[in-house]
Amino acid sequence: MSLNVAVGTSVERNPTLAAQSAVAMARQQRNIDRPDLVILFAGVGYDQRAAVRAVRAATGEAPLVGCSTEGIISRDGSVEEPYSMLVALFKSDRHRFSVASAVGMKDDAEKVGQGIGAALKPSVASDSLVTLLFPDGLTLNYDRLTAGLARGAGPECQLPPLMGGAAGDNWQFKKTYQYANDDVFSDGASALLISGEGKLVTSVNHGCVPIGAERKVTKSHENRIYEIDGRSALDVLREYVEIDEQQDWAKVLVHLAIGFKAPGFMQDRDEHIIRYIPQKNDEEGWITINTAVPEGSSIWMTRRDYDKISTSLDRSAREIRDGVGEREVDVVFQFDCAGRGKVIFRDNEKQQLLDKTRKLIGVDVPWLGFHSYGELGPVSAVNCFHSFTAVFGALVRG
Repeated sequence: MSLNVAVGTSVERNPTLAAQSAVAMARQQRNIDRPDLVILFAGVGYDQRAAVRAVRAATGEAPLVGCSTEGIISRDGSVEEPYSMLVALFKSDRHRFSVASAVGMKDDAEKVGQGIGAALKPSVASDSLVTLLFPDGLTLNYDRLTAGLARGAGPECQLPPLMGGAAGDNWQFKKTYQYANDDVFSDGASALLISGEGKLVTSVNHGCVPIGAERKVTKSHENRIYEIDGRSALDVLREYVEIDEQQDWAKVLVHLAIGFKAPGFMQDRDEHIIRYIPQKNDEEGWITINTAVPEGSSIWMTRRDYDKISTSLDRSAREIRDGVGEREVDVVFQFDCAGRGKVIFRDNEKQQLLDKTRKLIGVDVPWLGFHSYGELGPVSAVNCFHSFTAVFGALVRG
């Protein structure tokens, strides 16, 4: 049996009804009575534990992984509401699925990664295809997390490429949730290792353009920026936003992100790599991003550009299509920034962009993902963290 995937969605407000509805929709697409794996993405309007319990009950308590989101993405489009749920059922006798998780990201992200890496290590094999990772989008330190993953797996064990998205909470910036089997938790990460027949084809794109001149990070520690050009980092950011936006941090993040000079292996794709700003401190004036920031780093303020988003999506679709070739696609994962959803696009515009992408890859292909607080995807075989980005991954046969 090849990899069989069915995706269902629901906007029912009751978590039990939503779970039952989403699972029933998935089963109408493909006859998967007892799945080998369940992936769940859900808005934070639901009681998170009740949602996971209901999905587990409706799917025979198959292994489950996932997280809370800003919005769900399927081949029918994206729904960015607190009451939105996506359930994907996986079935195969030629693939293996291993779920792992750990908590404590804020205090020690490396320890979280080490725990997950050690848990996945026994399942890693030469045919391992991808590691899907769903970390807390508010407390994530990507560099520390991935350093821990490598340490936990050990030097003799090479985890397959990382893909995924940082968990969200529908723009509330209060608390995100991660799921692993029966467990629902925050400040951690859940992970899924997929092994078996096939190949992973990926593409990454962003749609931001720099505004203003180059600036310097003059004081920082880990992923926290204290000063830019010798001034409070938050004061510098305020130069780039309107007065009314400054009263609402979500409005600031709708438009503004930080760009770093792209490393050499990425410069054929874009001049900059983009970073989201999930947290700030009004009293002390610092901001955070999800990766480490060495003092002396050059940065540029950036804003999203509609034309660039559209053009880069076309490029990603062509890259996936070219990488797939004549092979059949089993499933497509899409992890798309929360800032590239309804805050800048009308529903019909979002649908047009998705339809254009699906036409190039396959209109009937199972499609699942979510709007995230940061995206994970490889570029030139290097695992990378991205912001204001769309990451696509296709699992293909053969």
